Amino acid sequence: MFPRPIPRILCRVIFAGILVSCTGANSVKAQTADLSLRLTLDAIADDTGATVTIIFSRPADYRFEESRGRLRLIMAEPIVSADPAERTFESGVLRRYKVDMRPPEAEIVFHLGRQFETFTSEEMNNPFRVVLQ
Repeated sequence: MFPRPIPRILCRVIFAGILVSCTGANSVKAQTADLSLRLTLDAIADDTGATVTIIFSRPADYRFEESRGRLRLIMAEPIVSADPAERTFESGVLRRYKVDMRPPEAEIVFHLGRQFETFTSEEMNNPFRVVLQ
C-alpha cells in the first residue's frame, strides 16, 4: 500500500496558517514599537508670562512637583525622544527647561525666574498635550 497524497486544499490551509502566525508576530512587534513615548515641546516666554505646550505621541501618566525655583513634570515611564530637549529663555518667568529621559521616571525640569508666581495646566486631546501657563 502506498500512502495517500495530501490534498491540495489541506496544504493551502497549513500554508495560510503559517503565514498568519508569522505576520501576527511582526504586527505585535510593530505595535510595541509604536508605544514608545515621544515629546515635542513648543514654548513662548517673556517678562509678562510663559506658555509651554508639550505634545505627546500618545496619552501618558504624569504628575507635577513644584519646589523652590523649579517645576518638574514627572513621567511614569521613560521618554524615547524630546524635541527640543533643552531650551533657554530671556524671561523673568521661565529661564529654561531641560528634558531628562533617563528611566525609570523621565522628567521635564522647568527652571523658573524671579517673576514666576504660579502656574496652570490644561490637558487636551487629539493630539494628547499639556499646556502650561
